[in-house]
Amino acid sequence: MSVTRLKGGRVIDPTNRVDEVRDLWMSNGRIVAAPANPQADKEIDLAGMVEL
Repeated sequence: MSVTRLKGGRVIDPTNRVDEVRDLWMSNGRIVAAPANPQADKEIDLAGMVEL
């Protein structure tokens, strides 16, 4: 299973009152919780981008 880290994007989630810069983790095309061992197969820098 490959894990991708989306690094430093602005995440806006009105339902959970989130509006901040944070990392997201993806596996098999889905956003997942950060793994216990945070090593990614691929890393994408999202600085300055907005994730909705």
